[in-house]
Amino acid sequence: MSSGLAAAVLVLAMHASLQHTDPPAQQTSDAARIFTRAAARGVWWVTGTETNPAVRPAATAHGYRYVHLGGDVWTAINTRRIQPGTLSAGWHKDIPGVAHRHPARGVLRVSFRNPRIGWVTVLSAHYDLPDASNRPIAADISRQARWYGRGRRLVFTGLDTNMHLRHRNLDPFFGAPLTTSWAELRHYEWTHPGPETIDTVASYDRDTRVAAAWCHAAEDTVFPLHTDHYPVTAGYRLQPLPLARLREASA
Repeated sequence: MSSGLAAAVLVLAMHASLQHTDPPAQQTSDAARIFTRAAARGVWWVTGTETNPAVRPAATAHGYRYVHLGGDVWTAINTRRIQPGTLSAGWHKDIPGVAHRHPARGVLRVSFRNPRIGWVTVLSAHYDLPDASNRPIAADISRQARWYGRGRRLVFTGLDTNMHLRHRNLDPFFGAPLTTSWAELRHYEWTHPGPETIDTVASYDRDTRVAAAWCHAAEDTVFPLHTDHYPVTAGYRLQPLPLARLREASA
């Protein structure tokens, strides 16, 4: 990770873990509040888990392109940040679903090009329990980060890790070259009323023009929601690519 980048672009990334058992009216309320907050703050993308029918219309109404291809993970990209015609997406299943327990687990990828910072890939996932069973998902994230983050391309992730990141100082990537914004900043906040830090935004370590600036969780006392998680927003300072590099990166 690098710091002190000149002429930096501030990129805001949010992760919001929802609760699929909430009644429809509560799901609709949470989705609307999350995207109202994201749009008002200029968040570039929102990742999330436990998607429901209210998420797509809320995302669309606030200017975000919603993507859900499998499992319960989703990503919504601010359409103003996407160079037209560059968005692509894919879903890879790592753990089969178990009836009445959990849906299929895997990694959702959304890639797009931005005129200022080049190619960006956002990976989202919902980890399972116990901790050891998450290794196939973490390995998948690592594989995709290495591939989609080659050269000057950027990779970020949004996760519900279901791991006690703060209490037990756990690495949700099991040694792979990605770092949560919490760990990079050495600052943790509760993202679940356990109290636990289990939700996170992270970046690819080899993206040397990226540095976490801050990360905060919006607890119910400041941003009340029905879901049992607190949304997390991280700010990253990115060094923009020079024009020549942007032309090269677009190839």
